[in-house]
Amino acid sequence: MRSRKSSLFDRPEQLGLVWVTPGLVAGVDEAGRGPLAGPVVAVAVILDDLQPIKGLRDSKAIGPATRERLATEVRARALCCSVAEATVDEIDRLNILQATLLAMRRAVEGLRLVPSRVLVDGNRLPLLNVPAEAIVKGDAKVAAISAASIVAKVHRDALLAALHEQYPAYGFAEHKGYPTPDHLAALRRHGACASRSNSLLVRVRKLARTPAAYRKLGSVWLEGEHLCQALRTRGRTATHALVTESAWQQAHLRELAAWAPQVAVVAETLYASVSALESPAGIGFLIDAPQTQAVRPGVATVVLDRVQDAGNVGSILRSASALGFGQVLALEGTAALWSPKVLRAGMGAHFALGLVEGLSASDLAALALPLLATSSHSGTQLDEAALPFPCGWIFGHEGQGVAPALLAACDRTLRIPQPGGEESLNVAAAAAICLYATQRARGWA
Repeated sequence: MRSRKSSLFDRPEQLGLVWVTPGLVAGVDEAGRGPLAGPVVAVAVILDDLQPIKGLRDSKAIGPATRERLATEVRARALCCSVAEATVDEIDRLNILQATLLAMRRAVEGLRLVPSRVLVDGNRLPLLNVPAEAIVKGDAKVAAISAASIVAKVHRDALLAALHEQYPAYGFAEHKGYPTPDHLAALRRHGACASRSNSLLVRVRKLARTPAAYRKLGSVWLEGEHLCQALRTRGRTATHALVTESAWQQAHLRELAAWAPQVAVVAETLYASVSALESPAGIGFLIDAPQTQAVRPGVATVVLDRVQDAGNVGSILRSASALGFGQVLALEGTAALWSPKVLRAGMGAHFALGLVEGLSASDLAALALPLLATSSHSGTQLDEAALPFPCGWIFGHEGQGVAPALLAACDRTLRIPQPGGEESLNVAAAAAICLYATQRARGWA
């Protein structure tokens, strides 16, 4: 607000303040501290006292049509108006109070003109670089705060109306995210939904698209009914379920999703925006990333030496689980065991195995088992050898094979017969053959 010297102290927003020189006064208010959904919005307004706006008061005391008209008028006639938000993710991370103060600070910093004083509705102030005063019920006392209140309310209502178009079952256009009986009933019927900025979706998107993200974020993303069911069957636990609206309508998928302690039901388009699959599965679980394990001595083991293709790694894990090997050790340079691609290729084998990553060759001494590997230069054929059990089978890099030093440390190297004359086998195929041969030799298969 532009202040005239002749009336410097006769305006409500100036009462009680000590002014050194006349200046611009900004009013600040928020909308969205009470709802269960959507961002918190803050607005800062500097009114022009040469263009007064009639009817400004607390936005809650004004009907929707009048609010819309006044918001348009404020934007057109104020000296400047700044709208800012704090996202759902920031609300989750900071808490609603701190997120509100953050949005207020952003709103003030976004003003085209720098105010000499800021008047904020309520009893708490954001951290600002200009003098500020908190005024309880300021939206009913100070015109600039009333204007900010109206613009904030209209802006946030528009956001929730757009959310209603995406999730019509929740009725956001009516309750604007507030915990009304209808909103709570919709949550009981459909579970919670989320927007792209929701912290859960942000986390899932990172986990789905970055192979080793689980190491930093502490969570693993399992996508697809088969993986989710395998987790449940093995007695493991999930922290969250993410499911599409159409999948939620299918009784068996709804029952599976509801097994998780927290469930988010989202639109297909929103689910697709976080999935890395060409054909998103429609359901997925978040689990806590497994804690680092020690090498278990005496357990039949598969060792992966720089095997880099995720499909190969997952397939080897699946063969290990199926053929009675209880532990897989991944040396440095091997694909991330809990990456989405390895998980999909493993088809649930992860939950039946002890998995240890990031090891060096020297760590294998803890196995206290005979070590075996294949080599095309070996004179002993796999099917002619007496294979020990338990043992540790080592499978190497797709192009380079087992590292020479590691191969030299093996107790036995064997050759897989290839009467067709091919130079070598795919590492996953070779692993399946060797593990099967080991069990067959002991009369198990």
